[in-house]
Amino acid sequence: MQNPNSVNWLILPDSHLYISLHERPSKLPRIEITGNPRGMVSIANIFLWLASPTTDFDSISITALPFISVDSALSLTAHLLPEDEVETKYHGKLVRLDKSVQYEWQASEQQIINVTLLVHQLGCTPETGDYGVSLNPNSDADMRFELISYEQ
Repeated sequence: MQNPNSVNWLILPDSHLYISLHERPSKLPRIEITGNPRGMVSIANIFLWLASPTTDFDSISITALPFISVDSALSLTAHLLPEDEVETKYHGKLVRLDKSVQYEWQASEQQIINVTLLVHQLGCTPETGDYGVSLNPNSDADMRFELISYEQ
């Protein structure tokens, strides 16, 4: 697992994101990632760094990043998989690793780049509002990014 301090240079000043898990009757739980534009651009920077061919790491704890606040004990990790291990028509798969609060987003480099571009757009064009990640239907949860503060 990558030490989150090594990506601090990718984080814009005054970046803020909040990650929470919402149980929904008759639906998959939802991981919501909400925050300000700088937070969205910062997480996009980190996703792009992770997907870069020059990066020697295959995962990072998103919830351990210094600009992210988390709902209770929730844990979210991004984990790179080889292209041949993912269904390419989706943007990865969310897998629950324990009974309720530890999740791993498994995606290929290209899938992470595709999500990165949409999250970056969300941070740069606030009128976009939100973005629901198109995950594999066999996921254990769904994931959504939402801009809730227009503070720069």
